[in-house]
Amino acid sequence: MHIIKQTAIVISIEMHKIFRASFIPISAAAFLFLLLVKNGQNWADFTNSGLMFIVALIGLVGFGALSSWVFAQEFTAQTFKDLLALPISRKTIIAGKMLAIELSELAITVLDVLLLLGTG
Repeated sequence: MHIIKQTAIVISIEMHKIFRASFIPISAAAFLFLLLVKNGQNWADFTNSGLMFIVALIGLVGFGALSSWVFAQEFTAQTFKDLLALPISRKTIIAGKMLAIELSELAITVLDVLLLLGTG
């Protein structure tokens, strides 16, 4: 139970950092821009065009950038030394960061799907 509580604390801290950095609205805006530029009048034209490949590629790069930022931000802010001094194991810190990344990516994906359905 103690490890779960510590992981939840790490997740909430990392989610706060991710939301403060505006990653989710920026990635949703980029996806919406690509939807507005789509070629064709129906879904068959959209899926057959190269734009769907670009959307998938940008999504993959965006998720990689988010993952890299979460870990690199500790070194940029020089707070990685403080993390090592906490009474939380390194595995718990890494697990919390990874779960926060996954939750953020899930939020981005859900928002993109809603935008996709909303734009028709």
